[in-house]
Amino acid sequence: MATTGGPLAERARASGVPVIGIPQGLEPRCAVAYVTVAALAAAHSAGLVPDLADELAAAARTTTALAAQWGSDSPQDTGPKRLAGDLAGRVPVFHGIGLTAAPARRFKTQWNENAKLPAFWSELPEQNHNEICAWVGEAQMAGLAPVLLASELLAPPSRVRLQATAEALERAGFTPLLVEGAGATRAEQILSLVLHGDLASVYAAVLAGRDPRPVAAITALKERLAAADSESS
Repeated sequence: MATTGGPLAERARASGVPVIGIPQGLEPRCAVAYVTVAALAAAHSAGLVPDLADELAAAARTTTALAAQWGSDSPQDTGPKRLAGDLAGRVPVFHGIGLTAAPARRFKTQWNENAKLPAFWSELPEQNHNEICAWVGEAQMAGLAPVLLASELLAPPSRVRLQATAEALERAGFTPLLVEGAGATRAEQILSLVLHGDLASVYAAVLAGRDPRPVAAITALKERLAAADSESS
């Protein structure tokens, strides 16, 4: 069981259930690495996945180095800051395929929560079966910015599909932005992309003059739903 503590952890320990501790006080969006490691550890204990400890350790080293490289004092034309600048005033549509699909969705949700800006995501190959028609057709797509998430670990057919999609977008008059994962393992590639998107969304918030921390709209909605539950009970 993965938990930040409290009665649930106490009951689990009393029942002999292994407990993986997660630091308290973190916003859910800030605990993604802790939760990912905990989930993989639990899956390994259940015999569902191999031991990924070495791969996760490598990912920790890679993302720590990238965090230092991409920090607040990094140049404006580097990594996440450059992406935030390129997307200023535009609505990004993050595209992923295979191992980059989940990071693409993460890019979108972080853009929404941290920068308080609209953003969308799409997954290939499904995008090629429907959405591509809107991009290359006569729909009013101005203001949208396609962002393609890539990885050197993608299977060759997936890389070809990603490249073909970029070429189709270019022919339609768009300039797709490319974000590449880093590292030699899947964990490094995925978590480096997550870090890239998280930092870019914070820099986008700064450029938009917004505080990335509060999520007033979510809080208000939760309060409204809680009130409705109380009224119906």
